[in-house]
Order: sequence, then C-alpha cells, then structure tokens
Amino acid sequence: MAQKPSAGHHYVAQAILSNFCFVGQSTYYIKRSKLEGGVEKRNKNSIFKRRHYNSLTLNSGKKDDSLEKFFAYQFDNYIPDFVEIFRAALKSSSVDFPSDELRFRFIQFFFNHMKRTPDFIEPIVQEVTEATFHAGFLAEYEKEHGPLTDKDKALYEDKERLSDIVSNSRVQNISRQSLPVLETLFRMDICVATPARSTKQFIVGSNPVVRFENFPRQPLGQIGVELWTTLAPDIAVGFGNLAEKKNAVQLDDTSVRKINSELTRRSSAIAGRSEKLVLSLARANW
Repeated sequence: MAQKPSAGHHYVAQAILSNFCFVGQSTYYIKRSKLEGGVEKRNKNSIFKRRHYNSLTLNSGKKDDSLEKFFAYQFDNYIPDFVEIFRAALKSSSVDFPSDELRFRFIQFFFNHMKRTPDFIEPIVQEVTEATFHAGFLAEYEKEHGPLTDKDKALYEDKERLSDIVSNSRVQNISRQSLPVLETLFRMDICVATPARSTKQFIVGSNPVVRFENFPRQPLGQIGVELWTTLAPDIAVGFGNLAEKKNAVQLDDTSVRKINSELTRRSSAIAGRSEKLVLSLARANW
C-alpha cells in the first residue's frame, strides 16, 4: 500500500525546536503579526510549519513530498549529531567532524536551513511572480511564441492552477543546490559560540540564519561576512573567514543580544525558553 504523502512540513526542523522547549514539547512563541497578543506557550509541533510547504502538486492533483523526505533523511536526522559535535567543540576549542562527509553534510544542511524558510524565499518568489504573471503576460507570450489555445489560456487564468504553478516553482527552487555557494561555505571557517554568562541564551527565528557584513552586498567569503544560526539556547554556529583562528568562542552579553536581535528583526516569528527574553526581543525589534 502506497504511503500517504506527509502534509505538515516544518521549515525549521523539530530537532532544533526541541532544544528551545522550556518543558516537554512546549516553547515560548510570538508572531510579528500578533505582537499585541503577547507571547504564547506553544507545542513545538505547531510552529514554523506549513501544510504541504515542500510538496509538488502533480497534474493529477496529488502531492509529491520527495523534497520533504530529502530534508528529513539527509539533513534533519543528523541535527543531534551536529549539536553533539559543537558541544564537544566548546570544550576542546576545535570543531572536529568525524569525517569530511559529515562536515559537508552540515554545510548542505546550513545552506538549506537558510533558503527553505518562507521569510527568505517568499519575497524572491513574489518578485518573480509579479514580474512574470503580470496583467499582459499572456499577450506577451503569444507575441513571442504564437497563439495559445483556449484550453491553455484557461489554465493560466485559473487562479488555483496559477497558485500551483508558483508553489511548484518555489519547491523546485528550494531543491536546487547551488555549488558555488556550497563551495564557498566549504572554504570558510566554522565557528561555534556560546554565551559567556550562563544566564544568557539564544532564541530561534522563523528566518533562522542571519548575515553580518562590513558593507551592503559584500560577497560571501570575504573577511567581514559572517552567517550565523542558533541550534540551542547555548549554541550558535557561524561561517566566516576568521581573522583569529578560534573555532569556539564565548560571547559577551552585547554579542548574544546582537545575534538575537538580528534573528528577530529578520523573522516573522521567534521562539525560545525564556518568555521574558522572547517578549523583550519582539518589542525592541518589531
């Protein structure tokens, strides 16, 4: 019997969200669009997810969740291993992967962790959609490629069908692995950071990777460009070309706040173990 395609797709893996639960499967959560409603206690299974977010809609109307399975089996299942490696690095001051294969798998995870979230990909999809499917696009298409049949015109005038086309385009875009970016990340240093004070902690955002740079649009790989994500309240992992070759560092309060604030500013929702911290960041950055 064929397995039914999965429907609830998390764009931030549950293996990460588990680390930000204050008890059991509960975390403190707030959405930018519901700031006035304050912080909620939410089950980790109910946040940072969308129905069939990584599914292709086939011509038959059925869903193909191959991309979701790819993320689950190739990346998300390895998150506990990654966290263990980075916890060890905080003790040894050296990020040591057991194999080059696992190091490259983490790099691929990080790249996809960055681009699979709606906060990152949807503005790009929206811009392309508006540029492509504007009011006169059918006339432009016919001018360049010849007349369309009434059946073809009806397909492109069907809003539901058009939505499927846009959604499929997004899923296909997410599935593409950019070798130039992956190769650049592979050449960069991996650094793990933890708050210097045990009372300080990181949060997780719906846009889970933040970028710091010396000037706008500075090329990835140059000194000054850093990419950071949080895997646990006490673990942040970054890519950069480090002037000082320290692969494990303790961050002062200002640096911890900087990462948290940037995560909040770029995200439509955030979650964490501390209700007070989540609310403070939301009020300060939204």
